[in-house]
Amino acid sequence: MSVEPYECDAARALTRCGLHVQLALLLQFITGAGRLPLGGAAGLTPPLTIIASSGPVDSLPTAHTCFNRLVLPRYSSFAKLHWALGMAIAEGSQGFSFS
Repeated sequence: MSVEPYECDAARALTRCGLHVQLALLLQFITGAGRLPLGGAAGLTPPLTIIASSGPVDSLPTAHTCFNRLVLPRYSSFAKLHWALGMAIAEGSQGFSFS
């Protein structure tokens, strides 16, 4: 099984998020839950997946929480990928509400 270089960059950016709080917020953004199930990541149903988007380069990532899917567009640099994931964590982990 081969791993695409883009997938390696995404994994590296995810691990650079660092603190457990940020990782929990990222998990919240992707799955809708801030914690893993008892079985860990292997217990996620459907499994957590990261896919490349065909959208504009350097745009923000999106997530499909019902499918535990993170959709990442292409980024012109690792720094922009890291920034976009940070923005998703900061702004997109709380979902939405009606006023």
